[in-house]
Amino acid sequence: MRIIAFLFALLVLPSLVAASTFQSYSLTAEMGEDTVAFYAEITGSFANEVLTLQLLPGVEHLQIVVDDLEVACTQKEEEGYTSVICGVLDGPHTIDVQYESAYPLIPLAESVLFQMQDSAVADTFRFTLKLPVGSIVEEERLVTPEPESMYSDGKRIILVWEEAPSTGDFAVSVVSKSIVAATTGLYVLIAVLVTLLIGSGYWYYTRSRRISEAVKEPENVSLAPHDVKKEEALTLPDMLLENEKKVIAVLQEHGGKVWQKQLEIATGIPKVKLSRLLKSLEKRNILRKEPYGASNMILLLEKKEP
Repeated sequence: MRIIAFLFALLVLPSLVAASTFQSYSLTAEMGEDTVAFYAEITGSFANEVLTLQLLPGVEHLQIVVDDLEVACTQKEEEGYTSVICGVLDGPHTIDVQYESAYPLIPLAESVLFQMQDSAVADTFRFTLKLPVGSIVEEERLVTPEPESMYSDGKRIILVWEEAPSTGDFAVSVVSKSIVAATTGLYVLIAVLVTLLIGSGYWYYTRSRRISEAVKEPENVSLAPHDVKKEEALTLPDMLLENEKKVIAVLQEHGGKVWQKQLEIATGIPKVKLSRLLKSLEKRNILRKEPYGASNMILLLEKKEP
């Protein structure tokens, strides 16, 4: 299965804004059938008059409000992102950003993959993902990294991730499946099967009657099964983020076993970030970490594909 890699960034550039770290950054993504509505709230102290944002490609219905006052901004599609420039006065501000984009959604055989990265740095960071109405996550391994919480408001499944502070390397990948679509498909399948049974019964009755009337021996009938093309299944590598793929690749190159320090050198992933990444993979039963003295041995576990 071909999974499209892409980058999502919502970032105030340090060269244009005095505070490179926000006080707080809250981002909510509300998934629809073919687009995602984003709502971001940023608080911080700004020392220049220019605010630059890099948003997803294909931004629609953009609205930016600074301290309850909507501001006019210039919007331009660049290669790989949408550039937005606004005027902001010096001092502390609360900035609300709203827009829509279909870029994070990737249709699968029977599901939808939501995948994005965020580069914003903040003292406190919170990302909330609201799945489409009537959709669920079937397996824990289809969500990475592990969310702080997952609950339902009666209509939607909601997943929440939090970091304090955020280091600007947050990435998330979630596969959801529509229960409504699956139920509708089941009803259609049942109707087709009933129709086939009725049709087969009628055919058998009329054929037996013709044979009886002609006083003939029954013919040899070959009922070979139909060739059914299996839908493409979602495999584990499809769900891994780029840095996770690097880790798995190094483990595979070394026969499924490598020291954590060697893994850090081979992948180029910083020590703290690698530790968090290994913890996430271990919780999802993709690898195991075994302490050896002052270091750790990382072991790749065998995974059975669905």
